[in-house]
Amino acid sequence: MNQTKLEALRDKRNNFALKLSAAKYHLQKINEVYKENKELIRKGNIDDPRTRPFLYHYYALVYEMSSAFDMTLHFVNSQFDLGFADSSIQWKDNKTKFQKSLEMKSPESYQSIQKTFQSPCFEALKTTRDFLLHNGIIGLQIDCNDTQVNAINPVIGYKVLHFDCNLWGEEISKFFNSFYSEKK
Repeated sequence: MNQTKLEALRDKRNNFALKLSAAKYHLQKINEVYKENKELIRKGNIDDPRTRPFLYHYYALVYEMSSAFDMTLHFVNSQFDLGFADSSIQWKDNKTKFQKSLEMKSPESYQSIQKTFQSPCFEALKTTRDFLLHNGIIGLQIDCNDTQVNAINPVIGYKVLHFDCNLWGEEISKFFNSFYSEKK
C-alpha cells in the first residue's frame, strides 16, 4: 500500500475514533443528567429545562452511532479502491452498485457488512435514527434505579437502547477494526 493511501486511511480511522468518542461523551452526559435530576426524571418531568438535556444527548448519541456505520462504508470504499462518490456509498436491503462492487472485490468484506446491517442491534439503531430524522422526537420512557438509567424506546418495541448503544459502540469498533490494518 502506498504512503498516501495509508495516510488517507489513517485519517479516516482517526475520524471514526473521534465519532465513537463523541458517542461515549453523550452516553456519559445522559448518565450525568440522570444522576443530577433523579427525582424529576423518575416523576416523568422530562420537559423541565434541567432534564431536557437527557433527550438532547440521547438523540445525539443515536446520530453519532448511526454515522459510525456510514463512516465504515466510506473507509471500505477507499480501502478497496472502489471509486464511489460519497453520495453513492449506501447499504440497503436491495443491493446498491456499491454493494455489488464490494461483493465482487471482497466477498468476505461484503458478508461482514451484511451481517452487521442485519443484526438486531443495528436494526434498532437504524429504526430509531430514521424515526428521529423524520419525526423529530421520541417519547422515551425512563426506567431507572439508584445506579443506572435505561431509556426505553417505544419505537423499537421497548428494547432498551441505552444498553444497545453500549454494545453497538463495542461492536462497531470491532467491525471497523476488522477492515483497518496498516498491513493491508
